Amino acid sequence: MANSIELAYILSMTNKYNKTVKKYIVQRLLDKHIITKEESEDYPNAIDVSKYSDEEQILNYCINTKNKRVIKELELWEFESDYVYSILYKIDNFDKEMCMNKIEELKLKRFNIESDDLDDLQYAIQNPVVLEIENLILFKFPLQRQAAHPQNGDILYLKYPIIVAIHTDLNVLEIRFNDISSLFLIEKSKEFYSKNVRSLKAWFRNQLDFTISNILLDQKINNLANGDTIIVDGKFMVFSDGSRACLELGKNDTLPLLDELKNIITNNQEEFDKEEVSTIKQLLTTFIQEKEDEADNKWICLCWKGEKKSQNIKVKFTFDYIGDDQCLLFHYSGPIGMERMNNVTRSII
Repeated sequence: MANSIELAYILSMTNKYNKTVKKYIVQRLLDKHIITKEESEDYPNAIDVSKYSDEEQILNYCINTKNKRVIKELELWEFESDYVYSILYKIDNFDKEMCMNKIEELKLKRFNIESDDLDDLQYAIQNPVVLEIENLILFKFPLQRQAAHPQNGDILYLKYPIIVAIHTDLNVLEIRFNDISSLFLIEKSKEFYSKNVRSLKAWFRNQLDFTISNILLDQKINNLANGDTIIVDGKFMVFSDGSRACLELGKNDTLPLLDELKNIITNNQEEFDKEEVSTIKQLLTTFIQEKEDEADNKWICLCWKGEKKSQNIKVKFTFDYIGDDQCLLFHYSGPIGMERMNNVTRSII
């Protein structure tokens, strides 16, 4: 099914996953009875991995067996995985039926878990694989990169999938991608990301006739930050006089300075309501409001709190990252899988 080079590209993906993700993928394979840690007559075709305890060893062994079901599950996971970064755009003329018709006209490859075909790796943005899941149409652009090992000169292979998620009920196009090692780049990473984003937008405009526009997230994020269910985890503020402040959440769930001043006023409301200190209260309240109004937030981190701390979703929004009104979302903490990214998108749109 796969030759040695193709296996090297697949291994480059799984080896990059952290231990938690590897454990999650192994459990998926166990739950689907693709692999087994004990003999079972019910699943005679399952791969026996009982002699391995480490998740990386299990995945490497399964991939090297060239087992079709394992490799196709890993390709499926690339659609369903969470990614480090994303950027949101509006599709002004989206029509799902027209979109699906275009996909058929272009004869784009549909992902099929039963197929023997592997992802067709590309050096440029072209020929995506398509998968429809509920209110999402997912386009996977599987890029490939090669580099020489800095010490021994051996060829290193990298599979680098980029996902474009079309939220069909929101008319939103979301570009999802991971970071990449500088070994595989001839340019700076920001330029690499920016170039891919420009190419992806051009592909959807030219191939699917999408009219794509930026989403102004500044006000939306500030409104969320002032809500009850979402807390600010950090922000970088630039004031009118050129001064700057980087504020990050401490153990007491309160941002330093301005939020602490707010809490002092709130927690001592009875004292501040006294006539002899009313002027001080007004001065403090005005000072806080003016500072918040005049500040230009270069980035802000929001936390969607879950039932458990491990379920908290944290995202850093960097405004004007690759040009005016194009906000980069850095998904740096949360549960495994794309659902957390979907929930964030639905929360802010």
